[in-house]
Amino acid sequence: MAVLLVGLFSLPAFAQYTRDKAARKKIDEAINQHYLMMELDKAEAVLTGTIEACENKCSPQTLAEAWMYVGIVRGSGRNDQAGAAEAFRNASAIHPAVKLDAALATPETQETFAASGGTQSAGAPPAAAADDDIGDEAIPGDMLCTPEVRQVETRRAIPVSCHTEEAGVKAELKFKAPGGEWKKIAMKKSGDEWRAEIPCDETNVTGTLQWYVQVTDSIDEVVDSLGSRKQPVEMRLMENTSEPPPAFPGQSPPPRCTSSSDCPPDFPGCGETSCGDKDWGVSCNNSSECKCGLLCVDGACETAPSCEMDDDCPSGSCVDGTCAAGPEDFSSSRPSRHWIGVHGALDVLQIGNFSRPCDPDVENQVSCFAFGEPYPSLIGTDNVLERPTVAPRLVSGFAPAQIRALLSYEFMFHDNMSVGVRAGFAFQGAPKDFLPVHAEARFSYYFLGNTGAGFHPYAHAGGGLADVQGLVQKNNVESCRQDGAGQICDTLNIKMYQKSGPIFATVGAGALWNFTPRLGLKINVNAMFLFPDPGTAIQPSLGLVYGL
Repeated sequence: MAVLLVGLFSLPAFAQYTRDKAARKKIDEAINQHYLMMELDKAEAVLTGTIEACENKCSPQTLAEAWMYVGIVRGSGRNDQAGAAEAFRNASAIHPAVKLDAALATPETQETFAASGGTQSAGAPPAAAADDDIGDEAIPGDMLCTPEVRQVETRRAIPVSCHTEEAGVKAELKFKAPGGEWKKIAMKKSGDEWRAEIPCDETNVTGTLQWYVQVTDSIDEVVDSLGSRKQPVEMRLMENTSEPPPAFPGQSPPPRCTSSSDCPPDFPGCGETSCGDKDWGVSCNNSSECKCGLLCVDGACETAPSCEMDDDCPSGSCVDGTCAAGPEDFSSSRPSRHWIGVHGALDVLQIGNFSRPCDPDVENQVSCFAFGEPYPSLIGTDNVLERPTVAPRLVSGFAPAQIRALLSYEFMFHDNMSVGVRAGFAFQGAPKDFLPVHAEARFSYYFLGNTGAGFHPYAHAGGGLADVQGLVQKNNVESCRQDGAGQICDTLNIKMYQKSGPIFATVGAGALWNFTPRLGLKINVNAMFLFPDPGTAIQPSLGLVYGL
């Protein structure tokens, strides 16, 4: 009877927490899928969204656990200890007995939790495994991955290749070097396998290296994995081991990288074939950009093949039995400081309002021409002035002006800054009183630098010499002059040029699109402010530039 009464009185409490099961699934998703893949924004959003969705239908233990993991995301993931403390206080206020998941909490986060009034869970982070224990623990996940060795020499790249039966669209390798932080490498699909390589500069120190792999679908849901952040695959890095070095299936193992002690800094003859900083699978332009043991193949850093002589290598350089970057790779990777170019530009001038533009007694900033000669003009021996019956007008707006052919030189005195000049000739000016010379000096700032292939936006300012004349043509203008007993009238097409300049100041912006590190297309737009004849012009230009 007592048991029955206890059960009856307990039913309302159990029925009250109808969302507990769903909430715990979302907490598991937030931590084991998003947080462990360092998708911190998504992990916190799932947790806080779960807390809001619970309302009063989740138990205090579940709500407190969700807040506890929010604190771990903020403290251990973002190093935001103030935000972590707030989350931990919320957890303790809901359920004072809430315990910290110490396996996921950094020492700083554990201190924050303790200062917020919490207590750590009994399951503290496991002690480092002995050499003989590494690999004995069952690794979660169904993927088949290599390598399967437990011991690897230091300074060796570790190729990881995984096979899955699931239809994933993306795979990532997460690894943690001894004494380091978790890092992520995107894996590339090669046939039926996903491949990536832990670079040799991450294996310099003896100790335990941990890694795991997750494959996700088009909506970022994990469909297959091997290991997790709590239970990763572990390898012992050692100076010497009898186990074979790791390699991709069917390939030779990458060579062991050179120790920094083999070539002291600034020692004559050292460093001439130093390696780049790009990992396996990262896009590249030449092999000097890739880390040691990798070559740039088809635009991506790949494992360098073995060789016996220089002729065996596409780079023409065989070093210690492995293909290495050749001299041409290093010369082409040197940043270009001097750039020359050829450009075409078009001027567009803002036209003012002129009621009598062809009357030189009224307007002197506009020149009018008919049949290539000034208009109006003095005609005949009596110097009779021919005038239009109805004077043409100029109305404010924009009018095409000159086309310019320009040469340029630019000196990069800093990775982001340059000074340069542009000079050339202008065409399609007025038949008379037009200065066709263009001379310009400028300072440019490249927001992303201008080295390497790709997109490099910039802004610039400068000034120089340029005569800009906007053209407006009025057709079928009746023009008459007095001749003896009557008038003689003609119908003319009159070209009116508004003069501006010839001195200008300019500001503008543009972008350099490098096809290669030394050849690119340059798109530029100038805003030109002209004087002493006032005017404002827009000058777009397009050019081809080459780095020396």
